[in-house]
Order: sequence, then C-alpha cells, then structure tokens
Amino acid sequence: MLCYTTAMSKHCAKIRTWSDLHHLPTDAIGLAWLVEIVAVDARKAAPSYWHQHRQLEVIYCLYGEMSYDFRDRPSITLPGGTAIIIPPGVEHRITSGVDTPCRRLSILVNAALPRQSGYTVFSRAEFKSLCQAMLAKAFRPAVFSRTAADNLNFLWSAGMSGKAAESPLMASKLRLLICSVIHESAVSSMKYEPRESGHLIDEAIGWLENHIGETVRIPQLVAHIGYGRARFFALFKERTGLSPADYLRRMRIRRAEERTRESPRRPISEISREVGFRDPSHFSATFRRMTGKTPGGCWK
Repeated sequence: MLCYTTAMSKHCAKIRTWSDLHHLPTDAIGLAWLVEIVAVDARKAAPSYWHQHRQLEVIYCLYGEMSYDFRDRPSITLPGGTAIIIPPGVEHRITSGVDTPCRRLSILVNAALPRQSGYTVFSRAEFKSLCQAMLAKAFRPAVFSRTAADNLNFLWSAGMSGKAAESPLMASKLRLLICSVIHESAVSSMKYEPRESGHLIDEAIGWLENHIGETVRIPQLVAHIGYGRARFFALFKERTGLSPADYLRRMRIRRAEERTRESPRRPISEISREVGFRDPSHFSATFRRMTGKTPGGCWK
C-alpha cells in the first residue's frame, strides 16, 4: 500500500533506509475514517525532514524512546509505553541525528468522517466527540494501558509480518483492536509521569551529561546510582532501548552536532575532545556511522 501524499511517500522512502516500515492494508480493514496505519521497527536513527498531515495522527511508542521536534513548540520525548496525538497541519519531524532504537505504531485518522462505504463502528456524533477529545489531549504524552499495549503489539506484529489481512476474521479482529486503542486514546486520563525507575534513569542520564567530556567508566555510574549492575542495566534499556555506554555515545554525537552547527569554523579535533573523544579519527568515524554525515558537513 502506498502513502497518501507525495510528501509522505518521500518520507516513507527515507525511513526505509534505516528501519523496517510496513503499512497495514486499510482497504481490507474497512474503517471509513482510517487513512493509514504504519508499523515501524527503527534500528537506528537518521535525519527526518519536516512534514505534516492533513489528518489527526496518533503515535504509539511500543519500545525504546523517540523524540519529536515541532516548528512552534518544544520538543517532546516519548519513552516506551506512551503515546502522543498530533493535530492536522502541524509540522513535525522525528528528531534528526542520533536516536535510540524503537518500535512504534502510527495511526492517521480522518477527523472529517467521509460519506463513503465502509465500517465506522462509531456513530457520527460519537466519532465527532471522539476526535474532539483526542485533539484536547494533543501534545501531551500519555501512558497506554496494559490491554492497549497488548493490542498495539498485536497490530504491530501483524503489520511487520505482512499477514494483516490474510482472512476476513483477521481483518475484523484488526478493526476491533484499532477502534479499541483509538477509543482509549480519547478517553484515557493516564498522563505520563515517570515511575520511580524513571527518576532513577533520569538521574543516570543527568550524571552522564555532567561527565560527557570526561573518560567515563560505566562502573562509576553504577556506583553512583547504587543499584545492582544487572538490574540497573535492565531498567536503563527498558527506558531508553540502549545500554548506558551506547546512550553516552549517542549523547556525545548529539552534543557534537550542536557544537558544529553553533561554531562551524571550530576545529573538529577541539569539538571531539569537548564531547569526550580523545581520538579525532575515531570521533569522525563514529559520527559518520551514527548520523550519515561527516562532522564538517552536518551544518551545511
């Protein structure tokens, strides 16, 4: 199935270079208001260009962590287990540069319910109320329930397997699950508030940021947090999708991107030392591997 706009088609083509992306066959699912549903398995980050949709978009982060930039508002980071609603016409992008591996599901909803054949499940009045409730929650990350997580993972797996519409019974199941998760996105009051382990990982990330230019030994971080190594590593990867060492590497490259944009004439060797790389050649190779650009070319 192709994307619905030329811009979105280009976006999808770009995503395919760094992740597995699959569209569930909306024609087979048959929901009149469902424009597109996309399952993504992102193994690494790549620059994403600014785009917008004519429809309301609901994005579910199933695993890892991802960040979105907006033209006219602060960036938002979604950890696994949270969702965000983006209204129509809002320019956004997945944060360019280095990001963590993640799995996500994106659903585009036509808030102007079309007069066409196909299931709606909701009456017109109910659907209008549903969309209004979702728009009222826009830009506020929310936790989805365990039931929704199970449903979303089933939808994601169905999309990635390419067997989403292998039978009428499967199509009907997908239709019910999509309606269920969309309904929860409208009525749920579960705002995102980091759990105790979330505060723990925030502290660990803060420690890494404060020592970004130093020679960091991960055992130092483990000792600072005061958790057992295995438990700490498990919590860290659950929240970020990365090990502490990989997260630090990502953080350093992000910081280097910022520095090269701010001061494009600064020597690369100076920037590499500032972000914790002692060998400029190793820094350049790592930078190119993680961003697809050379340090000197990221600001052009």
